[in-house]
Amino acid sequence: MPEGTLPNALQEGATPDAMPEGTLPNALQEGATPDAMPAGTTPDTPPEDTTPDALQEGTMSDPLPEGTTPDAVPDDTMPKALREGPAPDAMPEGAMPDALPDPAVYAGWRLTPGALLSARSTHTWAATRGDSEYVLQRVSRATSPDWRYPLRVAAALRERGWPTPELAEEPWETADGVWLLAHRLPGRPRSAAGPDSPAEQRERGRLLAGLHAALAETGITEQRDGYRSPAEVVGDPELDRTLRSYEMIHPEDGAQLRACREETAAWFEANPADDAPRGVIHGDFTPWNLLFDGERLTGVLDFEFTHLNFRVADFALAWRGYQYEVIRGYHEVQPLSELEQELILPTYHAWLFLGLAGEDATGLDLTWNLAHLQRHLPS
Repeated sequence: MPEGTLPNALQEGATPDAMPEGTLPNALQEGATPDAMPAGTTPDTPPEDTTPDALQEGTMSDPLPEGTTPDAVPDDTMPKALREGPAPDAMPEGAMPDALPDPAVYAGWRLTPGALLSARSTHTWAATRGDSEYVLQRVSRATSPDWRYPLRVAAALRERGWPTPELAEEPWETADGVWLLAHRLPGRPRSAAGPDSPAEQRERGRLLAGLHAALAETGITEQRDGYRSPAEVVGDPELDRTLRSYEMIHPEDGAQLRACREETAAWFEANPADDAPRGVIHGDFTPWNLLFDGERLTGVLDFEFTHLNFRVADFALAWRGYQYEVIRGYHEVQPLSELEQELILPTYHAWLFLGLAGEDATGLDLTWNLAHLQRHLPS
């Protein structure tokens, strides 16, 4: 491997070749390998100084834009490039806001409308019919042309015992999009926004490893329409043109984003990673997408971004550049190879550019992207 291509974020002064066979990478341990721990126990509260400097917040080489911090951007906020439709102020006079569901759908399914639950690239509402609770979702064909793919993934997991949303009616296709009605799952998220506790992060990492194992058993091996590999995302000439245009409007921020794209594209060109494990990933394995009733997992939600990718690409939004216990918990169940460790940062950086290629730079708000980039600038 060319000198300097191994991310320092996943090591502490030693290259993988210098690591004794079977040793847990220093970045994913707390002073002891799993074999040295008492049977059935895991350290839930790692000392602050055991995380490699390159993976810690507060050690970024460049300051954030004035007045912002990574924590100033809600963790459950997605890049605006991945949302559909214009901002409310840009709506034509008299147009119906996207936040209002189609009355014909409610009438046809005999639903009583409830609160708006989410308004990202899809819109989601609570609904009831009699004494039963449901979740109503409108999917845009423009942003999710292969909208049946998430349904297939969720159903395959449900057949293997995972609590995923189940449709109560057949999908309803209208001119405005595809409407999905699912039974509402019981339980509550442990964190509705922001990070969960270190112990909960570790458990979430273990759950993610188990989910990947179950997904590998589904036999789903084809890519979802509209999705590409991380290398293809950052190597797209249209992305370069978009970022150059953005840089003309926002010189400092644009230069930083473009440099990240170039360095990430160069990394993938030098390290094809053909042997890295791939599979269907969840895409947004966050605390607010997991429901619990006490200690029992009762729901795995939001398969909006599920697709085929390197397995470690699921860390992009599960780890988010600072929730380190997620990676440690995953590694306890499914040990990460040296190649997978190297891939964590490049796939994280590639995720920041999803949906940007070909976009009009004058309408882009890349606050989310910049804040997450600041957590780990390319070395």
